[in-house]
Amino acid sequence: MTNALVSFPVFDEKPSDDYVDRWLEFTNATGHPERFENVTTTKPEMIGTLRFLSGEIEVPIFKRENQDMVPCPICHPTGPWFKIGRMAFFPDERVVRFIGHDCAKRHYKGEFDIADERYRKEARIRHLQRRWTALAENVDRIAKFARSLAEPAKALEDLRAEIDKKESGLSKLLSRELSRNSGRIEIQVDSGVKDTSGNAVIVNDVLGLASGSEFWGRPYVPYQQLLSLQRDADDLKTPLPVWRSEDLDSAHEEEIVRRGTSADMLPERLDDLAFLLIRSQNFFAADNLALLERWGRNTGSPFTSLICRVENDRLVIASNTFAGYHRVNPVIPFAAVNRSPLTPSEILTLRRPQANNRSGQLPR
Repeated sequence: MTNALVSFPVFDEKPSDDYVDRWLEFTNATGHPERFENVTTTKPEMIGTLRFLSGEIEVPIFKRENQDMVPCPICHPTGPWFKIGRMAFFPDERVVRFIGHDCAKRHYKGEFDIADERYRKEARIRHLQRRWTALAENVDRIAKFARSLAEPAKALEDLRAEIDKKESGLSKLLSRELSRNSGRIEIQVDSGVKDTSGNAVIVNDVLGLASGSEFWGRPYVPYQQLLSLQRDADDLKTPLPVWRSEDLDSAHEEEIVRRGTSADMLPERLDDLAFLLIRSQNFFAADNLALLERWGRNTGSPFTSLICRVENDRLVIASNTFAGYHRVNPVIPFAAVNRSPLTPSEILTLRRPQANNRSGQLPR
């Protein structure tokens, strides 16, 4: 039996986050979003302003009597009609309703798009506020991790700049060749058998997997990247401006989105930078350099000759290819190859969490 239609014009402003959270919990527990306190079930008096309080919610129909669907106050207020809908605030009537998402889109048209865009922005701001709080509590941890990257980042960036100044074409050559086939180094070898014409059958053999192509990429400015990330970390010490979702077009919203977005990505960007440095350092490993020299001696390689080794703390590369001859021998700073400060797992726990419940998923 359908309940009598009711109206509760008691909301002089947009309902609080606490109200919406309690409604979500009630809906998940009972399957009756329309029976929560002060939820209006009558038809709208007008097609006026609309503000969404939730994303699309799939109601647990199996918890309802007879497992029937939810009445839609817009088009079918007295009979079962939908199971996916959204909670909405109707400021002109001072009420809230749980409405079918298709019905709202069809009847409210342009107002629906405006309300949906506004809701997404508010949800984004809430997420950024929560993230900011969590990251600000860990700002010392983040700053310490960033400082541990400074020395290797500066050393590697300077080393690469010195090489580019001496031989500008070398980095392009090595980046291309080391990135080919995801670093897999193949050589041509005699299979030991002959074809029908008596010629030796040559096959490709995987010599190994080369590392460190990242060091030769463009642009290669890890220290400049780190300075930018450190500025974002320092910004966490200054609180975001006060924001209330009830205040439309708040002057602070753009600042929250701008600063909050930079902070939100900070752990991932620091982690990515740390791994970039580690992968860059892999190029200088003795077994990696030996692999490249062995490759250069093979007739199937792109090199007429290749010397690639460390001698007396200098990186010696002498490459002869169709593109010309390149030779460099810069001193390798200890910080460029010392991996001890690089521990990316330290900030893995600060990576971005899953979206919050109000984006559409009911709490479990």
